[in-house]
Amino acid sequence: MKIPSLAAACALAALVFLSGCGTRSISNSDYPERSNRYGRRPDNGYRGELAEVDVLGVDTTRAIAEGDIVSALENAGDARLVRGGRLLLIQSGAPRPDAEMSEAMGRYFTVAEFSGVPADAGMSRGASYNKQLRLMAGHGGYDKIVCYWGVPESARENKVTKAVSWVPILGGAVPDERQTMRIRLRAAIIDVRTNNWTMVTPPPVKSGDSSSGYTRKATDQGLVNELKARGCQELAKTLADSHAAAAGK
Repeated sequence: MKIPSLAAACALAALVFLSGCGTRSISNSDYPERSNRYGRRPDNGYRGELAEVDVLGVDTTRAIAEGDIVSALENAGDARLVRGGRLLLIQSGAPRPDAEMSEAMGRYFTVAEFSGVPADAGMSRGASYNKQLRLMAGHGGYDKIVCYWGVPESARENKVTKAVSWVPILGGAVPDERQTMRIRLRAAIIDVRTNNWTMVTPPPVKSGDSSSGYTRKATDQGLVNELKARGCQELAKTLADSHAAAAGK
């Protein structure tokens, strides 16, 4: 029997370790607790994220012809928000949007909150889910839907080159003692009548603080809460300014 090399064994161990970790989301941003002695982690109710294809109404079950692509281009249009307008607000993966986001969006728009918890985690619902959302929004008199996603990332610094790379936070693993974090948010604006959509991605918000093994959890949650609040304000302002920017072209 062939004995695997040390490098191969290390790579396999790393793969097994990472497969047990999930990328954190703003909807699942609690500090990851260790498994108990039975190997189970505390259940915080998180059931995964909404898939972009479901929210945007892409039917992944049927074949796509070249004519479909041409038609989509010919009928494409911007989905822009108007200050004071009415919209359905969804945070992917959360039963309701974070209070910081609802408050920030409420300064510019009339907002109705809706659940972003997938009914069947990991299963695509395609065009049917998109139509259900648009029908509910239409019945309520909301002509736009905004669904947003957010991912916390940690900085990894190469001590030799000083180059910094940003990677999603997997489980509770943080690269070094200097915990530098940022949050990337993005939002899809969907027009209820036409299903035209626009993706908005403001610059990520970043912060950092020193921590040790004893203060890691408190520092982590403090950074997450600070960045989520700042990120929500930035995203809401970007969405509110999107109409003015389009009108000025």
